Amino acid sequence: MPFAVTRNERFMLAALAGLLALGLLLTLL
Repeated sequence: MPFAVTRNERFMLAALAGLLALGLLLTLL
């Protein structure tokens, strides 16, 4: 099931990117 793994990896990457963006916004504000 490679699709499930790729989807999970994409979800994790999206979550990490969201956290980084949130941190940058908080530091800039």
